[in-house]
Amino acid sequence: MEKRKSAMWIHFRKEGDRQVICKICNREFKYSNNTSNLKDHMKRKHPEQLVPPSSSSHDSNEISVDCSHITRGQNRSDQYSDNSSRKKMLDNLFVKMVAIDMEPLRLSDRKGLKEFVRALDSRYEMPSRNILSNKLLPRMYNRMKVQLMELLTKVQNVAITTDMWTSSSNQTICAITCHFILANQLRSALLTALAVDGHHDADNLSSVIAAVLDQWKVREKVTAIVTDNAAVMLKVAEIIKLRHLPCFAHTLNLVYKDTCNQPGLKEIIDKCKQIVRYFKHSTLASDQLKAAQKSLNKPELKLLQEVETRWNSLFYMLERLRNVREEVTLVINQNSRAPPNLSAEEYTLLEEIEKILDPLEACTIAISGEMYSTISLIIPLIKGLSLEIAKLEKEILSDFSKNFIQLIKDSINKRLKPYEIRTPCMIATMLNPHFKKLGFKTDSDCERAIAAIQREHSSYLVRQSSACDNPENAIIKQSNVEEDNAPAKKSKLDKLLYFLNTPQRSSSTVDAIVDIRQYVEKPIIPKTEFPIEYWNHSENSLKVIALKYLCIPATSTPAERIFSKAGLIMTDRRSRLSSEHLNELLFINQNASLFE
Repeated sequence: MEKRKSAMWIHFRKEGDRQVICKICNREFKYSNNTSNLKDHMKRKHPEQLVPPSSSSHDSNEISVDCSHITRGQNRSDQYSDNSSRKKMLDNLFVKMVAIDMEPLRLSDRKGLKEFVRALDSRYEMPSRNILSNKLLPRMYNRMKVQLMELLTKVQNVAITTDMWTSSSNQTICAITCHFILANQLRSALLTALAVDGHHDADNLSSVIAAVLDQWKVREKVTAIVTDNAAVMLKVAEIIKLRHLPCFAHTLNLVYKDTCNQPGLKEIIDKCKQIVRYFKHSTLASDQLKAAQKSLNKPELKLLQEVETRWNSLFYMLERLRNVREEVTLVINQNSRAPPNLSAEEYTLLEEIEKILDPLEACTIAISGEMYSTISLIIPLIKGLSLEIAKLEKEILSDFSKNFIQLIKDSINKRLKPYEIRTPCMIATMLNPHFKKLGFKTDSDCERAIAAIQREHSSYLVRQSSACDNPENAIIKQSNVEEDNAPAKKSKLDKLLYFLNTPQRSSSTVDAIVDIRQYVEKPIIPKTEFPIEYWNHSENSLKVIALKYLCIPATSTPAERIFSKAGLIMTDRRSRLSSEHLNELLFINQNASLFE
């Protein structure tokens, strides 16, 4: 007769031949082919999981188990206490999960999740919405805030980006991100995403931003503030006396708008938008497109819609439409209600326009990163863009496209050229060891950048010299006292050579020139090496200036990305989420990785 398996194994699992673990409390036990010690543990620690045996159905030596208790949960007396270290750990992980995965605060109300968590650890009960929002979430936010404040005390310079967003509940949120270099890495953090009341004018916004910077004790460390090109943000920077850098991505968007609204091109773009809308709104057309792609043995690609605020989404829309031209043509020809297709000539123009816009799209992608110095890319990208447009001008034959190229050249000169004489851009480009002089269009641009570095570096050396002079002054004074007490009579030779006792001071300007020359004359570093790591290992005192400017982002994209997450959190189902809780969730979501 087959030996009956003990009911104890419902609550235990084997770990090898000689060890078992309690599924309820995770305690380990030795196992010697009998379950006596397991039964004792259940009686002492988890009696509520056991019910008295029924003589009609069980052996008197066995203890029957009520499995429904696993589903219903344990008595509150056997759950983890609030002071339990495991309870605190699980609560923290739960809060972190809600923030990082952008889950609703009432996540713990979900029945299926409750059963799943109870099966994993029946002693743990997820926190209620009230406990989560009023206790655990603020506690994690405040702890992380203290950690970030301590981290920022170790940083010499920061750059900030800021942007505004209006939620579905008509609440205006201002996000402020902070960018700095720490331990050979570019890092970023969200300082706040706070609700802004009252008028959104320069005076109100400047007081809000200044208060945040003062609260975080970074106002004196700010190298630059990066925002969109709105006039109000220029005024804000002026009021709080911060160097302003217009978002380069926004400026590229203006270049696109300058050129893509010209007669002829606008009509082609509108036709493309109509075709895309048709396929997006018609399930029949969408299914037919899939079938056509399958029959032609082509990859299944959907058409892409333009996002009004992102010019490169239009580029992707045009590119995708041209790539599926054959399949789209088949479907349009089958449907009388379909919008008119592009002509062969229009598709040819579309290909040329796409080729012309491709360098702009590459620029947009390059300057939207956060893990490398994007400000140092601006001037080299403008140079590369200008060279590529000049090359395309020679290759493209149609008058229409040549006119389009001329519009782009005019817009580049109008919109992008000012960046080439902005001090932060010049200094960052020259002090990026990937570029140095090669990043500039002309020798005069190089000289202008070197002059800007020389002025700043010379001022830095003067400050350093002044700081070092204080203890020396004390020594000089003490020496003078000793000389006063010495015999008044000096040798004639000492009087004649008095100038040899005068302290020799090198000129800060000369030192600055020497440092710059030593740096510039060295070869550029390979692309596989990192500029920030290069400067951290450099003995050249230019490193202070380099690290000050290389931390500045080229765009306000980091602040804008916060609102993409905010939109996911503030869905229609969660539109009543308070601005305070939204700030806490976004803060944890954005900054948790800094402290892992």
